[in-house]
Amino acid sequence: MTSNAQTVIDLDRQRMAAMGAKDIATLNRLIGDDLIYVHSSARLDTKQSLIGAMESVSFTAPTGSLRIVDTASGVTVVVIGDLILAGANLEIDAPTIVVDSGVTIDTRSAGGAGSVTLAAADTQTGASPATASVTLDGATIHAKTIDLEATASQTPGAGSVPGINTVSASSAISV
Repeated sequence: MTSNAQTVIDLDRQRMAAMGAKDIATLNRLIGDDLIYVHSSARLDTKQSLIGAMESVSFTAPTGSLRIVDTASGVTVVVIGDLILAGANLEIDAPTIVVDSGVTIDTRSAGGAGSVTLAAADTQTGASPATASVTLDGATIHAKTIDLEATASQTPGAGSVPGINTVSASSAISV
């Protein structure tokens, strides 16, 4: 086996070990900034969204509301565990929002239920296509009201020629 081939195999083993250990520093070193990873479900991840999905945050459940906002292009917010927010409202704002299969989001309480808003939005100028999506596949949501939104908007760049340049924007909600 050539030394280059062995180097690639060794680096991939390091990557797999780092993913299993959620070693963010090693992943940042090993994965190229231009990564586009296509999952078997056809979901796309960049380096930022792939590594970001491995990071988790623990917190005390709020009594009024929980708002998660990261509207930078290419960001994916993935809910990987149950969210029990007795009586509180939940709002998530990001270009791509995924609630994993089997996850329950529950805002019910004895005093009434809170609302759930999942709002995906992406705005692009120029050649980069705008995409926004909310995906709930096998997830359960209990709330007073449930609002699912996906909005993508695209503006031609400064050098665009009317009738010649095209823009591409897509939005989708999958339940």
